[in-house]
Amino acid sequence: PKYLRNFEKVVAKYFNSNYVLSFSSGSAAFYAAAKSLNLKPKSKALISSMTFPSIVKMLNNLDYQIIFYDLDKNFDPKIQNIQDKDKIDLMVITHPFGFFSNFKNLNYYKNDKTKIIFDCSHVHGLKLDDKNINNFCDIAFFSIQGNKAISGGEGGLILTNNEEYYRNMVNSHHPNHYDNEYSKTYTGVSKDLKLRMHPIASLIALNDLKNLDYKNKELRKKYNQIYNFLKKFDSIECPKFDNNRSAGFHYGLPIYLKNKKKDLRWPIIKYNWPMSYNNKFDPSINIDQKNYLSNLYFIDLGWIKKNSIDF
Repeated sequence: PKYLRNFEKVVAKYFNSNYVLSFSSGSAAFYAAAKSLNLKPKSKALISSMTFPSIVKMLNNLDYQIIFYDLDKNFDPKIQNIQDKDKIDLMVITHPFGFFSNFKNLNYYKNDKTKIIFDCSHVHGLKLDDKNINNFCDIAFFSIQGNKAISGGEGGLILTNNEEYYRNMVNSHHPNHYDNEYSKTYTGVSKDLKLRMHPIASLIALNDLKNLDYKNKELRKKYNQIYNFLKKFDSIECPKFDNNRSAGFHYGLPIYLKNKKKDLRWPIIKYNWPMSYNNKFDPSINIDQKNYLSNLYFIDLGWIKKNSIDF
C-alpha cells in the first residue's frame, strides 16, 4: 500500500539511509540482511555474547560458524584471543538496552572483506558524532516489536546504503514489491521466504517515529537522574552512561547489584537472556553462575516511562 511505502520513505529520511525495507519481525529482517550478503556456508560470524537468541538461531540455520565476543560492564566489546581473526566474514554488533557499544574496539578482527551488521533494536535514534548509527555499517536492522521505542506491534526494518543488498532482500522476501524483478513477470514470486510486514504495523510505528526525539530526550533525563542518585550507594555499580551515545532504550535501566537484596524504591528485573560462553550457545545455562552478569539487574523501563522521578 502507498502508506507503507510512505512509512519506509519517512524512515529513510529520518535515519539518512538510502534504502529501507520492512519485515515481519526483527529476526526476519536480520535473516534477510545476512542472506543478502551472499556469504558462503561455514563463513565465520563474530557476534556479541549479549545477543537475542533468535539471531543465533538464524546464523545456525544459515550454517555459519559462530564466534562470540564478550562485553565489559559498560557493554563495550573486549579484545579476546580469537583464532583466525583475519578470516572473520561477518560481524553482528548489538547495541543493547539503549547503550552505544563501541564497535571500533573490534577493528582488530576486521579485514577488507568483513561485512558488518548492526542490531539497533534497542537504540532507535542513536547517533555517533551527529551521524545516525546505521551509517557506520553495511546493514542495520531494527526490531519494532512490542514496547520498542518505535513499535508496530510486531515487525522489523533494515536500513542500508548498498543498492545490491537492498535488491537482494526485495527479490528474496518481498513478492509483488515494486522493485521485485521476478514479480514484474510472475505475480507473487520471490526467491526465498515471504517475510513482509503487515501493512497496518507501519501506521502504528509511524506515530512512534514522530515522537522518537522527544521520548529519547525525556528518558535520557530520567536515566541521568537515577544514575546520579544510585552512585551514592556502595552496593550498586552503574555502567557508564553517555547522554550523547544513548537512545531508544529497552527492557530497563541496567545496574549491577553487589547486594542482591538491596531495597530499591523502583521495581527491578533480573537479566535472563540465554548467554554464550566458550563459543557455545546453550539456553540451559544458569546465568547466576556466570561472571559479572550474574549481578546484572534492570530498573523496569515501563515504570520509568510512566512515573516522574522524584528524589
